[in-house]
Amino acid sequence: MDKQSIIDKTMETVVNLLGAAMILLGVPYFIFVLVQFLLW
Repeated sequence: MDKQSIIDKTMETVVNLLGAAMILLGVPYFIFVLVQFLLW
């Protein structure tokens, strides 16, 4: 496995983790904002 492949694999993993984190953090935040908006 050459250096470029390792870099590509690492970047792919990082992007996937960031995407998962955005979804996990984004959903509760979106619900919170929605509730605040409805109760306002």
